[in-house]
Amino acid sequence: EQPVMQHSGEAFLMEMLAAMDQHMQQLRETQQGLVATVELACRRALDRNFGRLVLVGSAALRVETPGSDVDVVCFTRRDGAEAVGLPVDVLRRVHWALKELISQYSDYAASFSMEMIEDARVPILRVLWGPADHPIAVDVSVDQSRPVDHVRWFQRVGAAP
Repeated sequence: EQPVMQHSGEAFLMEMLAAMDQHMQQLRETQQGLVATVELACRRALDRNFGRLVLVGSAALRVETPGSDVDVVCFTRRDGAEAVGLPVDVLRRVHWALKELISQYSDYAASFSMEMIEDARVPILRVLWGPADHPIAVDVSVDQSRPVDHVRWFQRVGAAP
């Protein structure tokens, strides 16, 4: 049988996808470190009211591309009658806790920035780390179950790991 010749466009796409996959595997390690730092800040900001931090969006579905941000949801837990506050208030506390954390590591402080997006339908704290021209971005929201439901749906239908 004749070997099937690959079209040059097809070969190019395969090489490009392989290169993107390798790039993303290298990035994931750094992203995981940044997400772990965000989780620590959420724990410090919320103390007993911290529930869990959940990876959502393209990173959770493993369909991210270079330049994709990492989306996480910080879930709070009510401790008795004590109210946790509005999501934007929780994000302000996380913002403050992250500032405190980063200030302890002066080597990294210059590569680190944050932006509060309060006027969006869903308030977000955008955490940026790395070179200014292409930083890694982690977008933090609070108590948003819909993105978690989306990931679960894709997993249930077998379209995501």
